[in-house]
Amino acid sequence: MPSSPDPDLTRSARERRDAQLARGERPRFLDLRQLSFPPGAIASIGHRASGLLLALATPAAAWTLWLSVSSAAGFAEVAAWARRLPVRLALALLLAALAFHLLAGLRHLLLDIGVGASLRAARASARVTLAAAGVALLAGGVWMLR
Repeated sequence: MPSSPDPDLTRSARERRDAQLARGERPRFLDLRQLSFPPGAIASIGHRASGLLLALATPAAAWTLWLSVSSAAGFAEVAAWARRLPVRLALALLLAALAFHLLAGLRHLLLDIGVGASLRAARASARVTLAAAGVALLAGGVWMLR
């Protein structure tokens, strides 16, 4: 009993799955190297992951802001931290996470009101979101490392 074509599976993976289903067997293990997520799933999971990263970074960001505005010495200390490469890389990562979270959130809001809800449009908007996030990551990295 062959199943319907699945564009996210390779031909050999589809054939193995069809043979298992024909024998009445279920797959016995999950080979993570064979999984291929559609762009919408990657954008959705990335949106959640970037939100988690931003939520976890909020207390440190608030403390850093408080320290920088508390006194001139505090500002100088934060400015000295910001010159270190690991801190600059972390800031570039947070900037990229913020950009991705914003873009993916706008995509989800548009999908909620029915804009781009067809499969083709949803996949295209996910690809655009992922590409724009990549550009934001590169731009943030260049800006932070200059």
